[in-house]
Amino acid sequence: MTEFNWDDSAVLLLIEKYQENELLWNPRHMDFKNRNKRNDAVRDIASVFNIASTEIERKLKNLSSHYFREKRKFEESKRSGSGRDDVQLPKWFAYKALSFLNDKNAPVPTLNSHTPSVSTHQILIIT
Repeated sequence: MTEFNWDDSAVLLLIEKYQENELLWNPRHMDFKNRNKRNDAVRDIASVFNIASTEIERKLKNLSSHYFREKRKFEESKRSGSGRDDVQLPKWFAYKALSFLNDKNAPVPTLNSHTPSVSTHQILIIT
């Protein structure tokens, strides 16, 4: 089988399809842990490119890794104490297109299920 040619336009189309299928990248999505639905979404994307699902999964993993590597370099250049003109802006063509992944690893807010106990000194009895 010949390898798919991932030119810039194909990569940007893949990123667009990935973003549209939030269950593939957003851990807060209700179907994020549903393996069958995730597999179906990857198969749908693979059919657009007429390639195997495993190739799509591999490419998405590589793109995500590259994005977070570029983001880390950018964040480190901001913290390095360099002047604003020295901050290394990401030049990778797909960086901005993948910016929707910024919140992917953000902590999920939790509800406080702990209710404060009422002490006996706080109870006012009216008779």
